[in-house]
Amino acid sequence: MATQARRFDAEPPRVRERNVWMGVRLWTGGMAFLFTSFIFAFFYLRSLNNNGMWRDKAASPPVVFGTIVLVCVIVGIALYAVGVRSLRSGAEGSWRSMSILSVVLLLAAFVVQAIAWFHCGFGTKDGGYASVFFGWTGFYSAVLLGSVYWLWTQVAQSLRGSGGSGDGGTPAYLADREAVAFFLYFMGIVQVALFILLYLIA
Repeated sequence: MATQARRFDAEPPRVRERNVWMGVRLWTGGMAFLFTSFIFAFFYLRSLNNNGMWRDKAASPPVVFGTIVLVCVIVGIALYAVGVRSLRSGAEGSWRSMSILSVVLLLAAFVVQAIAWFHCGFGTKDGGYASVFFGWTGFYSAVLLGSVYWLWTQVAQSLRGSGGSGDGGTPAYLADREAVAFFLYFMGIVQVALFILLYLIA
């Protein structure tokens, strides 16, 4: 029985790789529906503008904070992308360093966004724009924090030696880390859309 149990403990690397990619695509699709709802709400409420309440005069977005969040997210994702590319040449140390820098920048983006909520000068009830602003940035920040946790689990596995030094480029481990990159690319696109709509167009 023990031998039989051990036989089914480990998935074949290629099967595991396909499962990881399927999972991250399903997760990304689900998150796409979530954020699309805010894009729809933005344009729908903006076009209706009931009683001129789409955007109150006091509802001025904190552009400086928004720009800092955008830069931190984009640079953090770009660093992680560079790190993942280095895995293909077996440079796990480079990937680990880039990943840690990415975690720091993405956490900084989360903190700056949290600070921005207290410097807005408006609340969730101050018109359609305000409700979309807080809803979109709130959900985005929550998902971003979850993404940072996911990324850090990969770093922690590497630091503990799970997979062994130099094994980060094997199909199983590479799939895990490329899956994180795939979702972070999506989060980068959402952040750009968020910035353009909530800070520039609104």
